[in-house]
Amino acid sequence: MTELGLLSNPIDPFPEYARMREQGRVHRPRTDGSWVVCGHAEVEAVLRDPRTFSSEIGGGVQMGVGSSMIMKDPPEHTRLRNVVSKAFTPRSIAELEPRIREITVGLLDEIVPGEPFDIVERFAIPLPITVIAEMLGIDPADRADFKRWSNAIVGTVPMSPVKLRDEFGGYFGRILDERRAEPRDDLISRLVNITDGEALTTDELMSFVMLLLVAGNETTTNLIGLATLYLSSYPDQRDALAEDPRRIANAVEEILRYDGPVHMVPPRVVTRDVTIGDIDLRAGSWVLPMLGAANRDPARFDDPDVFDIGRPDASSHVTFGAGIHFCLGANLARAELQEALAFLAPRMPGLRLDGEPVYDTPLGVYGLRELPVRWG
Repeated sequence: MTELGLLSNPIDPFPEYARMREQGRVHRPRTDGSWVVCGHAEVEAVLRDPRTFSSEIGGGVQMGVGSSMIMKDPPEHTRLRNVVSKAFTPRSIAELEPRIREITVGLLDEIVPGEPFDIVERFAIPLPITVIAEMLGIDPADRADFKRWSNAIVGTVPMSPVKLRDEFGGYFGRILDERRAEPRDDLISRLVNITDGEALTTDELMSFVMLLLVAGNETTTNLIGLATLYLSSYPDQRDALAEDPRRIANAVEEILRYDGPVHMVPPRVVTRDVTIGDIDLRAGSWVLPMLGAANRDPARFDDPDVFDIGRPDASSHVTFGAGIHFCLGANLARAELQEALAFLAPRMPGLRLDGEPVYDTPLGVYGLRELPVRWG
């Protein structure tokens, strides 16, 4: 690795992850004092111990519109997460499934069998961004702006914090004012009109909306693209799924394990002297949990480089993290991919690549910008 979190070959990082594990499941690749954590057990140990491995590395990531909850520790993290987590419970997501199904069918029905198309542009982008926009209560017709802002947040397109604040902050500032004046039956209205407990500040509200916009669309877009890539690249797995849709739930977990859309999370700072694996870490050190490396750890998964939708322990991946920072949108991402695969499955026997995939690999995020395919 050259800079923090940057791989020499981000399009195919897995050979490098293997070399990293050979160097040590916890090791220091450079001389700046930071440590890379790449073993499955060791990554879980870091993620599940926020007291020892703090997410507050300088007050939070600032993008000009608020500080993110993912860069906070308890009790502040607990307070903020409790506010919004009810919208992402299994029950809440189950209530959304008919609408997710409706959007999925509508998008796929527009695709003409036999004609080449970019599944990222035609399906993987509009499905999740329409779902999260409707949850928030904003116009899905503005999804081009939502996508551009979330791309800027994760680093796939350049945009200065000032420009992001002006565009994103201006748009959602008006939405927040409107919902305060005239509440609706949507998530933003519930957030701005909290009556049981401490009200959220405008910065906190902006941070929530930003986090939900990214978690609710960027990750799922990448997940759908990667799922299509691997199912079309492994015909035996594609055909097995098409023949037995009951495999869908486990297939989702294997896709998340094999090559999930998040390969690393923000670094943690060590708050006390501690031993992880066989390495003694001193207080003040930084550790970088490498989710992508942990998910291919042969100490945890048999034949980890084999893509197998029947893998019995696929759900043991750490793609959504672990502990208090477990991905808020995990239930939603799973539901959207399961619905997508349920309606893609009948078309899968004829699904094939129709060109070279174009990758998007900003810091910590992994996905596809373009994936030309055809079916029928």
